[in-house]
Amino acid sequence: MRPTLIAAAPTLAALLACSSLTGEEVVEEVAEEPVVEEAPAAPANGTPLAPAPAAQALPTGPVTATACTFEGFEIIGSSGMSLLRSVAVVGDRLYIVDEKGAVRALTINGAGGGCKLSVDASFGQGGTWTAENEIQHLTSDASGVVVASNGIFGAYTLRDGAPAACDTKGYVELHASGAWGIAPWVNSTVQQVEVTAAGCSSKPWVLQDLSDDAKRKGIFASVDASSIIGDNVYIGGSLAKSVDADGMKVVAVYDQAGKELRRFGGSKDLSSTEMFGWVHDISACVPGVCVLDSNFRRLTAWGEDGKQVGTVDLKALLGLDYPWIADMALGADGSMWMIAANKRADAEMSEAIIYRVAGLGVLGEGAEADEAKPAAPMRPQRPPRPDMPARPQPGARPGEVRQRPR
Repeated sequence: MRPTLIAAAPTLAALLACSSLTGEEVVEEVAEEPVVEEAPAAPANGTPLAPAPAAQALPTGPVTATACTFEGFEIIGSSGMSLLRSVAVVGDRLYIVDEKGAVRALTINGAGGGCKLSVDASFGQGGTWTAENEIQHLTSDASGVVVASNGIFGAYTLRDGAPAACDTKGYVELHASGAWGIAPWVNSTVQQVEVTAAGCSSKPWVLQDLSDDAKRKGIFASVDASSIIGDNVYIGGSLAKSVDADGMKVVAVYDQAGKELRRFGGSKDLSSTEMFGWVHDISACVPGVCVLDSNFRRLTAWGEDGKQVGTVDLKALLGLDYPWIADMALGADGSMWMIAANKRADAEMSEAIIYRVAGLGVLGEGAEADEAKPAAPMRPQRPPRPDMPARPQPGARPGEVRQRPR
């Protein structure tokens, strides 16, 4: 009820006195009710996010993020951790996996360094392709072939957007040539995959029977993520307790034949940025190798010698208060594409945002550089080690540590 203000009633004696003195009729005065403005109701799905990205720094130069504009659509859902699952970029087409496990294709309009995304209706059914089993992970080669994996029930190749069965299990990661890849799946045997125009075949790689202490081959008890950079295989995951009693997380580097070349990360010190909460993705970047750790909301950069050269605070870079960053993909133009989600402030609803990040990647062969942002050299020699922050970003919330492996 709106408040009502009424003047205090005068006494009968006072009224009679005033009337007898002036001869005028006495009228009780009532103050007007003040107008109280009611706040407009929030939209049913909450107010859209307004990210404010802030530039971050690595020894190789600044890192900046642009939040892409979605033309004619939005991506929202109840769980930010599953709203977008994976991303791959092929030319001016961006592939994403949504919370239902469907693959969507978006057209990139990045004129002037900006980022606008629109639905590519030529792909699938009106821009969306739904496989028999939900897709969880995407990877692509230098020619533009994409492999979409379920993990348990097989995979598919997408050549010019047309799907075909790829007979292998696990989350496939392709070599740039597209001729081979690897396919880990949590604590199962890691597969080596051969890919041809006719289909895919696979055979056990060197990391086998990860769940069995008696039969296990290799150092890992489970795999979080993998990548192929150059001709080397990068595996991020938890060490077997026979190797480390705490099962700490590291990234190990192998040649194609499976010979271990080096390891990095693996600190047990909570104040160290060399500790991994979870390895969500591994990618080539200007310093050498970049590791995405969404549990700690940070990206760590490492030299080829396995020494850390810098970190990026992803909350600050993306301009969100508590984002979940599921995946990233490096484009031929040097852009790093990150898919993120954050809860809206006034509703139990999360919103997905896709970012185009500059300063991490390098130009691929034949790509044109943005004149305002010349590419840095791919492999700088002995980059300087920056001062490390006193404390890391807060760790994962309960339930986030067991994010899907990659």
